[in-house]
Amino acid sequence: MIDNLEVPKPPGIAALPTDERGVVIAAHVPRPGGAPRITEVDPGRLLILAVERRCSLCAWEFQPGERFWYVTWPQYLQQIQESGWKHWDVSLEGGAHEECLLYAAIVCPFLATPNYARRTNQRAGRTVVFERGTTRAAPTLAGAPKMEVSPPEAPDASYVVVLGGGPLALRHYNEGSELLPALREQLLNKTRTPTSGDLTAAQLMAEGTKAEIGVRVQHAWVVLAGREGLPPPPLGRNERCSCGLEAKFKHCCLPRYHAARVQRQ
Repeated sequence: MIDNLEVPKPPGIAALPTDERGVVIAAHVPRPGGAPRITEVDPGRLLILAVERRCSLCAWEFQPGERFWYVTWPQYLQQIQESGWKHWDVSLEGGAHEECLLYAAIVCPFLATPNYARRTNQRAGRTVVFERGTTRAAPTLAGAPKMEVSPPEAPDASYVVVLGGGPLALRHYNEGSELLPALREQLLNKTRTPTSGDLTAAQLMAEGTKAEIGVRVQHAWVVLAGREGLPPPPLGRNERCSCGLEAKFKHCCLPRYHAARVQRQ
């Protein structure tokens, strides 16, 4: 319940664990020491989800030909439209199922209320609270037919998720509750039966140890590099090169990694 509204949960969201308040713990939420930080996003988990083409909220796999939905802002949409749908929008969070993102936009204070803003607790070193602001416009949900993950120029830098391909399907709103009819319509017209892979991925994201996540992150880097035709990078410049030689990556295949990326671009 939120503001006396009954908000139905999509099947993937309903399968997620909740914290002591009953708040759903999304797949991208970091869990240092086993304790979820609801207001934060774990880059490693996002990389796994994006490379495996899974929803960044529920971790269930996207169906072939399905749109990847994400949160964007009016000024970015204007740039995309003015470019004739050639300028793809860039996200650091990956895509989500439409029904999962509709649910999130209704129940999340940051997404549901235009004049909310995230604030960082400097002492804690992380984002912990929501506060009212005056400058943030209402976000927009955009559905893109493509999602691509691009490796960075250095193996220890952030990856980039590119969503687009245009034209985009858009859902504008001013308050999250405006999206409730769209969520109900989605749940009436679309059912999802989870695969064993969906449930395994969701459980890993909910309960996986730091070591387990680390192994999957390294595997995701290898898969991503293979898609790009690049040598699979280790996680750090000073690690032994993945080509099998004893040299550190920065003294071995890193120049070839850069050269292959430049040639591809």
